[in-house]
Amino acid sequence: MPAARKHTAVAFVSVALLATLALAGSAGGVQLPGKRDREAPSAPTNVRVTSATPTTVSLAWDASTDSVGVAFYYVYVDAQRARVSGTTYTATNLACGQSIGVWVVAYDLSLNHSSSTAATVSTPACLDMQAPTPPSGFRQAATTEDAVVLAWDRSSDDVGVVGYGIYRNQLPVLSASEPTVTLTGLVCGRTFEYQVDAVDAAGNRSERRSAWVQTARCADLPPPTPPLPDATPPADPPSLVISSVTRTTVSLSWSSSTDNVGVAGYDVYRNGTKMSSVTSTSSTQGGLACGTSYWFGVEAVDAAGNRSARVRVNPT
Repeated sequence: MPAARKHTAVAFVSVALLATLALAGSAGGVQLPGKRDREAPSAPTNVRVTSATPTTVSLAWDASTDSVGVAFYYVYVDAQRARVSGTTYTATNLACGQSIGVWVVAYDLSLNHSSSTAATVSTPACLDMQAPTPPSGFRQAATTEDAVVLAWDRSSDDVGVVGYGIYRNQLPVLSASEPTVTLTGLVCGRTFEYQVDAVDAAGNRSERRSAWVQTARCADLPPPTPPLPDATPPADPPSLVISSVTRTTVSLSWSSSTDNVGVAGYDVYRNGTKMSSVTSTSSTQGGLACGTSYWFGVEAVDAAGNRSARVRVNPT
């Protein structure tokens, strides 16, 4: 063979071999020249959530199969793509209570890819940390002598109010699912203070607000029978004596009188004229003239104005 033709044939074979090797390399590293792998992997199955927090979701799926071998997976989470070599992935930087779309695609060494497998997953609901608004607009819907129906405006909440607590002297006494409660066992004609708060499903409680209720006035009763007037006078003051005498004074003393209610005091007289009133059992009369004759008397008096007989005594 001429040298020029020989060199041309060798060159042609070399170029063909290089092209074959290049195609094999682009297909994922097949060792020997051959037909390119054009068979796609099977689609991942059973995409599922293995755990979740308010800001993350951990995913897993069953492995795809392929005639040569699965090389990796692309995971799309709300249009954000991540490449993983295994069959798990954790999506981060999410929001609590968020619902997100997920797609998983398998790739083989030749970059053949499966159809996507889609799933919708969610993070846990956000924790409710907000308390309801306090109850307001208290009013009495019904009233009796010993019971009151207390009503108020509904509280509001970012999630929802589930009930109300009713307190007396800051101690729980009742609960209600609606903004009304019947308070019983009260006393007629009295005012009572209660406190009310609202609670949501997460157990958040509002501030307590005070409500005052008043029972109906007590039923009319016949007036009490007035007591009989005291018409009994005290006993006469016993043992009235002159205890001392000077040129211008006389001192009198006596024992206590008795009365069915009580002795209020004693009136002291000189020669028939009232000179003084005392509550004790003695009195000193002054301003007397020496050598002059006087007589003295004492009467016991009660609160009703009843008087004993006047007991008299003369200085000797």
